[in-house]
Amino acid sequence: MHTTHYELLNIPYNATLDEVKRAYKFKLLTTHPDKLSSPDSNGADIAKIVEAYNTLSDATARASYDLQLHNSSKSAGYNLSGRGLDVYSLDDFRFVDDNTSFYRDCPRCELVDGFILSEQDLENGTSNGDGGFDIIAQCSSCSLWIQITYFESEE
Repeated sequence: MHTTHYELLNIPYNATLDEVKRAYKFKLLTTHPDKLSSPDSNGADIAKIVEAYNTLSDATARASYDLQLHNSSKSAGYNLSGRGLDVYSLDDFRFVDDNTSFYRDCPRCELVDGFILSEQDLENGTSNGDGGFDIIAQCSSCSLWIQITYFESEE
């Protein structure tokens, strides 16, 4: 698997700019061949460290990199939020009045209408303690499971 810039510098995803700078300096000092008695590093390692620092120390580049990481992990079926499941609102689904069902394309395999929820499914949701309900559903094509949050409609 590909090492992220965060992993390379050994910092958390929410690291501040000062933390990025400190980690960069430390990594260079512990990796650079000129600073080691027995160099086992090469220019490619240093180039990766510099690239990681340049990306994470620039707010625009970092935001773009984070979005790219999020999208690639999501398409691979990973969730970086730590919750284990991607959470969607029922508002992210299309409602089809003909059969009173909600539809959403799968974000991983991109199957059109990979998630289908009927009103009966929603009646079986679990109270989430915030005045709403949660239900977990699997794509009809791949192994992706998602959590859907919704509220009872006022009729």
